[in-house]
Amino acid sequence: MSNFTLTPLGRNLLVRLNEVSEKKVGSLYVPDKHSELSRVAEVLAKGESCERPIQVGDNVLLDYHSGTVVDIYYKGEATSVNDTYRIVDELAAQAIIRETLK
Repeated sequence: MSNFTLTPLGRNLLVRLNEVSEKKVGSLYVPDKHSELSRVAEVLAKGESCERPIQVGDNVLLDYHSGTVVDIYYKGEATSVNDTYRIVDELAAQAIIRETLK
């Protein structure tokens, strides 16, 4: 498989949605009962014009159904069927979820 990069332009973020099941992110429980899609996503890359204090690696809480779905295929096969990628405007990120140490 060849290597490539997908770099969001402008103030867009490339995110990977977390699994849909109820899960704990830090000390926050994120249920899936009101949406078929997770609202929590990991930021994989950000565009050069992003102004918000979002860093690559942060978990963010997104608007429902925001962004454009990105399916990555190589020679007709999905690269990772379990991962859902989206390109979203940085304004779709409603909160940054960071674990704090006591």
